[in-house]
Amino acid sequence: MRIFVGYCLVLAVLLGAAAAQSRRRVEGPFPARPGEICIICYGVLDTSGLAYLIDGRRYAVDASESGEFLQDPESHIRKFESHQAAEQHQGLLAPVAAAVLAVGTLLFVWLRRRRRV
Repeated sequence: MRIFVGYCLVLAVLLGAAAAQSRRRVEGPFPARPGEICIICYGVLDTSGLAYLIDGRRYAVDASESGEFLQDPESHIRKFESHQAAEQHQGLLAPVAAAVLAVGTLLFVWLRRRRRV
């Protein structure tokens, strides 16, 4: 019986710690800086937008979408971060693709000239 009670106490402590870690600390609202990106609609904000500090990171939201953001900030942050990662990935691939295309074109032209001679 004592072992069972001990296991229950350990389980309760672990579940409590996990729940405390899943909750994020929200500070704000603060005025948004001009040019910040809205976490919900990805639009560019001006000073009429709002910003929140969540676990030390700043997230900007259009003032009209603030309520929606505060209802479930975790899902909006997850969507925004995956969107940003996809944007960054596409931005990194463009110069590589341009370089491969340029090298391929130069190689094609060089081989064609070589055949004519």
